[in-house]
Amino acid sequence: MSFAALLYALAFAVRSLHAADLAPLMDSVLQPGLLMIHRYDVHAVEMLNGAGILFPSQPDPSATGLASRPPGYSTLLAGLYSILGRSLFQTQLVQNAVCALTPLLLLLLGSRVLSFRVGLVAGALVALAPHFAWNSNLLVPDAPCVVPVLLGLLALWAGRRGRHAVALHVLGGLCLGASVWLRPNLLLLAPFIGVAMVASRPGRASLARAAAFVLTAFAVVAPITIRNYMLFGEFVPVSTNFGVVLWEGIADADGERFGAVRTDREVARQEAKLYANPRYRTWWAEPDGILRDRDRIRRSLAVIRENPGWFAGAMLGRMAQMLDYANESPPVVAAEKPKTAATTDGGESEAWIAEEYLQRLAPRLDAATALAPGRWFAPLRPAVGPLQWLVSGTLTTFVLLGLPLVAVLCPRRALVLVSVPTSFLLLQAPLHLEFRVTLPMHAVLFMFAAAVLVAVVGVLGRAARRLLKAAA
Repeated sequence: MSFAALLYALAFAVRSLHAADLAPLMDSVLQPGLLMIHRYDVHAVEMLNGAGILFPSQPDPSATGLASRPPGYSTLLAGLYSILGRSLFQTQLVQNAVCALTPLLLLLLGSRVLSFRVGLVAGALVALAPHFAWNSNLLVPDAPCVVPVLLGLLALWAGRRGRHAVALHVLGGLCLGASVWLRPNLLLLAPFIGVAMVASRPGRASLARAAAFVLTAFAVVAPITIRNYMLFGEFVPVSTNFGVVLWEGIADADGERFGAVRTDREVARQEAKLYANPRYRTWWAEPDGILRDRDRIRRSLAVIRENPGWFAGAMLGRMAQMLDYANESPPVVAAEKPKTAATTDGGESEAWIAEEYLQRLAPRLDAATALAPGRWFAPLRPAVGPLQWLVSGTLTTFVLLGLPLVAVLCPRRALVLVSVPTSFLLLQAPLHLEFRVTLPMHAVLFMFAAAVLVAVVGVLGRAARRLLKAAA
C-alpha cells in the first residue's frame, strides 16, 4: 500500500505541476486543443439541458456532426458538471486525479504479468513521463481512456483460470467497450487482444473466453452504432472521422502532391471548393459528414493503390515516429513557477454556450482553488523537469530492448501484452498521427522498458555484492 500511495502522489504531483504551467493558456484562444474541448464542453452542457446522451431530443438527420465522435467523454463531463458545476480548471483537477490512477493500474498489471518490481518501475515511468502528465491536463478523452484499457487487461489476466474466468473476461470486454465510448480508434483493440489470448493458450476454453471478451466489447459499442443507423440511415460503427485522418495522414507523409491537406480546417475549405458548397467550409463533419468522409476514404484509397510502395514506407516511418519518445515529447515541467496564472473562471469559452445553459452550472471551486495542488508541489519543480527529460530521452532504447527480453523469458505473456501496441502500430500507421491518441499503447510498452531497467539494476546489484564479498 505504501508503494501505491507514493506512486499516486508522484503522478498527481507531476500532473498538478503541468496544470500550473498550462494555467495561463486555459480559457483563452491559446488553450491547446481549443476546438476539440469546445465541442465536448458544449455537448456536455446540452446533455444537461435535455439534448440526450445518445439520441437528441430533436433528431435531425442532417446534423451529422453528432457522429463525429463517440459520446462517452461528453457524458462524463455532463456528470461532473451536474455534481460540481462547470469549470475547465475544476474539470482538469478531477481528470488529473483520475489519470493519476494509471501508474497504480500498471503496478497491479505488471505485478501479475511479470513481477512487482517491473510493475513498480513501469508505474513510476508513467507517473513521470510528460507524454502522460501533460496530456492528462488536456480536457479531451485521450489520457482518461487509458484507465479502462488497463482495467480490462487486469480483468483478463485475473480470469486466465478458475471458475470466474468467463465472468472476468466479460468484465474485461465491458472495460474495452467503455474505452471505445471515449476514443473511437480503440474499436479493434479487443479483437487483437482476443486473438493473442487464443494464440498464447490454444484450446476451446481459451477460445470461449476470448469470444466472450470480444463480443461483450462490441455489445457495449453497439448502442452508438444503432443510434447512428437510426438517425442517419447509414452504418457508422462509432464515428465519421476515419476518412479525415486517412486523408490528412497522406498529406503528413508528403502526399500533398496528390491533393491531400494536413488539417481539419484545410479539409473543410478544400471540400467547400470541391463540392461547390460554402456550408462545408465550417466543419468537416457537418453537413453531409458521412457522405463526405466516405468520399475522403475513396480518394485516399485511390492514392494508396496507385502508390503502394511509397505508402508502405510512410507507414513504417509513422511506426518509428510512434516509438520516438524524445521527439514526440510534450513540454516538461518548467523549472520556475509560471509568471502568470489564471485566477478566474469563465472567459472566452463561456461565449460558446448560451447564457441560459450556464445558470445552473456555477462551479464549486474557483480557479485558484483548483490550481492549488500546483502550488503545493512547487518545490518539486527543479527535480521533476530534468527527470522527465531523462525519461523522454531514454524510453525508446529501453522499450526496444525490453520487447525481445520479455519475449524470450516469457513468450506467452509477452504475446498478450504485445497485442496492444501491435494494434496501434498497424491501425494508426496509415493515419494522421497525434501522439496523445496512442497513450494506451505506451502504457503497455512502459512495462517492457521497466523489465530492462529491473534486469540491469539486478545485474549491477549482484555484481556489486560479489565485489564486496571478494573485498571482504
